[in-house]
Amino acid sequence: MLTTLLLVHLALAADPAPTAAGEATPPAPPPPKEEKKFPDLQMSGLLFAHYLYMLPEAADGYNEFGIDRAYLIAKSKLSPHMATRLTLDADRAKVPVDSTGAPVTGYDTKYRVFVKHAYLEGSWTKYGLKARGGIIDTPFAPYYDSFAGIRYIMKSFTDQNKLLDTADAGVGLMGTHADGLIDWSASLLNGEGYSNLEVDKGKMVNGRFTVDPLASGKKMNLPISVYGSMNGKPAVGDPIVALIGAVGFKQEYIAAWAEYDMFSQGDLKYGGYSLTLHPMAPDVGGVIFRYDNFDPNSDADDDALTTMVVGLTHDFKPNQVSIAGTFEQVSLQNADDPISQTVFVHMQAGF
Repeated sequence: MLTTLLLVHLALAADPAPTAAGEATPPAPPPPKEEKKFPDLQMSGLLFAHYLYMLPEAADGYNEFGIDRAYLIAKSKLSPHMATRLTLDADRAKVPVDSTGAPVTGYDTKYRVFVKHAYLEGSWTKYGLKARGGIIDTPFAPYYDSFAGIRYIMKSFTDQNKLLDTADAGVGLMGTHADGLIDWSASLLNGEGYSNLEVDKGKMVNGRFTVDPLASGKKMNLPISVYGSMNGKPAVGDPIVALIGAVGFKQEYIAAWAEYDMFSQGDLKYGGYSLTLHPMAPDVGGVIFRYDNFDPNSDADDDALTTMVVGLTHDFKPNQVSIAGTFEQVSLQNADDPISQTVFVHMQAGF
C-alpha cells in the first residue's frame, strides 16, 4: 500500500494536473527585464606608439621610441536619446620656430594632454539621425580612419597633408538609413580646427554623402563617397573650396580605399590622391600598402611629394591590440634620391 501511494505521488509531481481543456499548466512567465539605468558611463582608452630607424647615411643611424597618441574616452548615455562624449588626447608638444625657421630654445616639449572631443549628442534611432554640438568629428577624415583601420600606422591623406582637420568646434547632423545603404554627415564649424582659436567671423560648412550598395548584406561594404566643403574665411588667404571623391571595399580578407582630392584657394589649386590596400588572413596577419601623391601647386612642375608605405600587420585582438612593421619612403617628384627612408614598428593597444 505504501509503495502504491509513493508511485502515485511521484507521478503527480512529474505530470502537472491537467487544465480544464486537458492541457498541462503553462510555465511561469519570465521575470520582467530590468530597465536600463541612466546615466550609463563607459570608459575606454587607446594608445599609439612606434619605434623608427632612419636609413639614409645622412640620418647617421637616428632611431627613436615614441608615443604618437594616447586617448582616454568617456561616453555617458544620459537617456535613450541623449549622450555626451569627452576625449582627452596626448602627444608630444610641437617645437615652435622663429621667423627664420630656427627652433625656439628652452621650449617645454613634454607630452601634453588636450581635448579632442567634447560634445552633447541627441539621437533618434527610429529615423537614423544624430545631432552633435561642441568639439565634434569632421565628416571625412575620421570616416577613412574608421574604415581603413590603420590609424596607428598612418593618418588619413587629408590629415597627413594638413588639408582637413579631424575635429573642430561647431554643430553637426548625421544619418544612416536603409540598413546602411545611405550614410551622410554635415556640419557647420569654426574652420580653424580643434587645436586653434577662432580668429574671425568666418565659418566652414562641409558634408559627406556615402552610398554603400553592399551594406545590407552585413559581410561586405562598398562605400562610394563624395565630400565637399567651403571655408569662407580661413586664417590666411582667400576662401578654401574642397571636393573629394572616394570609393572603398571591405570584407573579411581585404580592405581597399582610393580617393582623389581637389582643393582651391584663389588662384592656387592643390590636392592629390591616395590608395590603401590591406589584404588579411584572419588570425595570421596582413600586408599593408599605402601610396599618397600630394601636389601643393597644380600649376607648378616637379613639386609633388609621394609617400609609399609597405609592411606587415598582425592583430592580437582586432581594433584593440595590433602591431605592424613597415617601410616608409618619401620622395620629391623627379628627384634622384628620396627625401627619407624609414623603418617603423607601430603598435596600438586599447581597453
